[in-house]
Amino acid sequence: MLTYKEIKKYKYMRKNPELEYNKRFGSSLAMKTGFYVSPMDKGIKRRSIENELWVNNLPEITLLINEIQKLSRKLAEHKAKLTENQANEFIEYLLIEEMQATNEYEGVKSTRQELKEALESLNNENTSHRFKGLSLLYSRVGEPNSQRVTKPAEIREIYDELVANEVAESAQLEPGSLFRKEKVLIGDQFSTVHIGEEPERIEAQLQAMLDFLNIKDDRFPSIIKVIVSHYMFEYIHPFYDGNGRVGRYLLAMYLSFELDKYSSLLMSSGVVSNRRTYEKAFVTTSDQDNYGEATFFVKDLLELLYEAQQKIDYLLETKSAISSKAQAAVTEKNLNPFTHEVFDLYLDHGLYGTEYKSLTRKDIRQHFPENEWSQYKQRNAENELEALGLIEKVGEKPAKFQIYSEFLKDLAESI
Repeated sequence: MLTYKEIKKYKYMRKNPELEYNKRFGSSLAMKTGFYVSPMDKGIKRRSIENELWVNNLPEITLLINEIQKLSRKLAEHKAKLTENQANEFIEYLLIEEMQATNEYEGVKSTRQELKEALESLNNENTSHRFKGLSLLYSRVGEPNSQRVTKPAEIREIYDELVANEVAESAQLEPGSLFRKEKVLIGDQFSTVHIGEEPERIEAQLQAMLDFLNIKDDRFPSIIKVIVSHYMFEYIHPFYDGNGRVGRYLLAMYLSFELDKYSSLLMSSGVVSNRRTYEKAFVTTSDQDNYGEATFFVKDLLELLYEAQQKIDYLLETKSAISSKAQAAVTEKNLNPFTHEVFDLYLDHGLYGTEYKSLTRKDIRQHFPENEWSQYKQRNAENELEALGLIEKVGEKPAKFQIYSEFLKDLAESI
């Protein structure tokens, strides 16, 4: 897209921007959403102007989608090769990273340990946790029973579960209302970059967004619809606070209908790593002189997704290679079956799990039938593995062990 410029730039090239807009908007490549937006002009929302949101389906975008779909299939193949325990460890890692990233972007303080505990709280309905709602929703992403959102009221339900308990009292919604009743400005003390939709239009605009997103249209590639709908949601800004987290959750959920589960859990991490690109994409689309063109928004977010996919692809290939070498090294040790299985649990957790690499005996015990595990067998396994330089003790009361860091380091350096 080196020669494809923002329409806005044509006025600096002594060309007529409106002529270029008419040319693009009237071309066979222009995909029109039926969703209308009022543009921003130097911090002011021009409510008297309404542009239809549209995307020019350029060959570069088609190529990028093809590459994303190709990598998605490859990531699904990676997942299929993992053991059940490895897959569980890795999905927990992705969930925690994605939730941490979406919180970090909005300035919500959380730790990965807190989020790990929140995921664990899902196994006990009587256990409460600050981030239990966040964990519950993200854990459903990519699951076979995931349902599409069809009504604005369902977005409010997502908000209530995802962020309502984290919203400051001053940003709480008015009693009895689905969405905000007052206007919102997005920016800082120096400038306003966006003004949310008029309160009386929020519900209708959300329904228009959901209809666009859910109704099949062969003229509009599904992944493009998902990306464009993310702009629509943030444009509407239905809440006083929490819009970003709700919007990125919806983005993850709808990506899971088009791509593998791993790919759908990467956008928040990609956004945090490329915050300026993400925010500029919104500003470019909202600019009055770009006439509602979302082509650059789609391109930029697809590139963020593709970059994140590439990182996970490399990560999984590296972990697989290390795991194979570790197994080859351990085979020579002639461990008994129980000790070998305990080693596998430490290895999988160290390679595929969260940054908290240690496991307690209680953690190990839950992987064995009751009649196959005992304190005696566990301690013998720990002593043997520690003596062989395969695990190391990192905590007491309760005792905690992890895969020996130097063992993993040596294996990583050998691939």
